[in-house]
Order: sequence, then structure tokens, then C-alpha cells
Amino acid sequence: MVSLATGCGHGSHPTAPDRVTVDARPIAGVGTALVNDMGFALYMFLPDRQTRVTCTGTCAGVWPPLLVSPTGRIVAGPGVNPALLGRVPNPGGGDVVTYNRWPLYTYVSDTAPGEATGQALNLNGGPWYVIRPSGAPAIPAGGG
Repeated sequence: MVSLATGCGHGSHPTAPDRVTVDARPIAGVGTALVNDMGFALYMFLPDRQTRVTCTGTCAGVWPPLLVSPTGRIVAGPGVNPALLGRVPNPGGGDVVTYNRWPLYTYVSDTAPGEATGQALNLNGGPWYVIRPSGAPAIPAGGG
């Protein structure tokens, strides 16, 4: 189970893996949220509007998408609703894993599992939030 594209996102886009696991775990400061198989927080980008990947180019270098090969398997870990998992085409190749139709991304400044330094940041064209197991973004009161 190799998920190079789901790590902390440093470097160029690796080949999309054939199997990706999405888990739910506690994240410091935000409560339970989705993480990749390495424990790194998964984010949604509000401009995606639950329809397509809009974070490309330089944006995707800062917020690497959670990639899976077009024929790859997406696995729901404990606490994750498998009915909310899906995929959309990635403009850079492969597919991006979605949850409740939100494309999922990691953040290069998250350096350890269980942290979410990108939570509620307005960078690269819009706001970023971790996503809860319910499928809702973790938008702070008064945010969004």
C-alpha cells in the first residue's frame, strides 16, 4: 500500500498510486478530520465548489492533490463513510480522491501527522479547510 502522492506533498507529483486509504483521526486544534494513510490532514478548497479540481500549477505544488490512478481503489478507513468517497479527473494526470464531492489535498507545510497548519488559510486563490468525517468542511464560526 504505497501512497506517495498522499504524503506531506513535498517535491513533484509522483505517479498516482493504485490504492489510497482515507482515515479519520484527531487533528490538533480542529477535532476529528480526514487524513491520508500517513496521518496527514486532508483539506478541501472552497473554490472547487464540490465539482472539479481548481488548484493546479503552483497551487498544486503547495496543496498537492490526493491522487489515485484512474483504475485505482479508494479505501475508507475507520470512521470514514465509503459512500462519500469518489474521484474527479486531475488536470495534471490521474484522478483526485474526493469526499462528499470535495477534491482532497494535503499541505506542504504540514510536517507531521496529526497537524493542520493549513486550516482556515486563505492562500492560492481561496480558503482551505480540513474536512470532517460527516463530509462538511471544518469552517470556524464566522469563517468562510
